Amino acid sequence: MDMRPLRLTPGQDLRRALECIVFAEGFSAAFVVAGIGSLDRAHLRRAGEEEVDVLTGKLELLSLSGSIAANGSHLHAALATATGELLGGHLAYGCTIRTTAEVLLGMLPDWSFMREPDLGTGFAEGSGFAMVASMERDGRRLFLGLSGVATDKERTEEASRLLNWGFDSFEMRTLFKSGEVIGEASVYGGAQSAVPLVSAKPVEVYVPVNNPERLQARIVYRWPLNPPVAADAEIATLNVFSGEILIQQMIYAFDHVIVETTTQTAV
Repeated sequence: MDMRPLRLTPGQDLRRALECIVFAEGFSAAFVVAGIGSLDRAHLRRAGEEEVDVLTGKLELLSLSGSIAANGSHLHAALATATGELLGGHLAYGCTIRTTAEVLLGMLPDWSFMREPDLGTGFAEGSGFAMVASMERDGRRLFLGLSGVATDKERTEEASRLLNWGFDSFEMRTLFKSGEVIGEASVYGGAQSAVPLVSAKPVEVYVPVNNPERLQARIVYRWPLNPPVAADAEIATLNVFSGEILIQQMIYAFDHVIVETTTQTAV
C-alpha cells in the first residue's frame, strides 16, 4: 500500500478532489485511512434514508474513512455543527472545504474495487436506484428496466407510470393466426409450381394504439427453390414493417413438393 498524506484547499469538493487525485495517478482503488478538517457545506445520506441531507454553516469534519473506486466510491463522514451537534452518514458530492481537509490516503496499485448493485434494494452507490419490473394486464406482460433514479419512492412511481403507459398506449395486433396460409413460394421443377407458406405461431406486432404508420409485410426467400421441399422446412422469412420497425418471423413450407419426371419412349 502506498500511503499519501494530503492537504486539500478551501472551495474544493471533498469527495471529487480525492477521486481526482487517485485516478490522475493511475490508481483504480484506494482507501481513506483517516481524515479531518472543516466544511461550509455538506451533503450526507443517512443510514436507511433515500434523500441526501444538505447542511450549511461552519462544520467540523471529525472523521472520514472509506474506499475510492472508479465505478463508485463509498465514504463515511462524521461532522459536528457550530452548536456541537454530531451528524454522520454517506459522504456525497457537494461537500465544500471551508479551511482545510487533511487526509491520509492508501493507494492500492494491484487492486480494483467493483461496486456491485445491492440486489436487495436495487441501490448502487453513486448511481442511484435501479429496478427490473414486470406487469401483466389482460394477457399481456411487459418488462421494464430502470436505473439512475434518485430515490426509492421516485423509482416506484416512475416504474408504475412507464408500465401503465406501455399498456395504455400500445396494443397487440394479430396479423396471421397460427397455421394460417400467409403466401406461397415458387418451386422450380416440381410437380407443383408453388408451395403454400404458413407460420408456426401467430404473427403478432406490438404497435402504438394510434399508429400513423402503415403496416407492411414481405415474404423473402432464396430463389430458385428446388424440390423436394419437406413439410415444415424453413424456407422463407416474413418481414413485417411498422415505419422503421422491422419484425422477423420464420414461416414454413406447408406441403411436400414432388420432383417432376418425364418418360421417354423409344421409337
